[in-house]
Amino acid sequence: MVGALAELGTTHALVFYGHDGLDELTTTTSSTVLELRNGDVRSFDVDPTDLGLPTVDLGALAGGDAADNADIVRRFLGGERGPVRDLALLNAAAAIVVAGVADGLAEGLDRARHSVDDGSAADALESFIRTSGEQQSSDAA
Repeated sequence: MVGALAELGTTHALVFYGHDGLDELTTTTSSTVLELRNGDVRSFDVDPTDLGLPTVDLGALAGGDAADNADIVRRFLGGERGPVRDLALLNAAAAIVVAGVADGLAEGLDRARHSVDDGSAADALESFIRTSGEQQSSDAA
């Protein structure tokens, strides 16, 4: 994956997997990250406890059907704390790093927390829902 991204001219990307088998950064154990930056690739492991996040059992991260998962997201964005929030914040931190808004996962995690806690993440979701609904309406017309 990292090689393909480099071939496509990507300048900065993080590709990662959890050592629990998840295809994302995880809070059940450590994760391996491959970072592509300007053609160079480095590999490192991320332990959630090093970032102040507790480890959890995989079952604590289980979702459900689409309606259940939407409810979980809304509760997390509404301020509910727990394993789902920690997992989502950790993965958001990686996106924030790749976007160039933070220099590392710790800073990205702080920024992700702030965006949830101040309501801007929930506002962004609501804006996306409105925009996608408007697009669907215009596509159907």
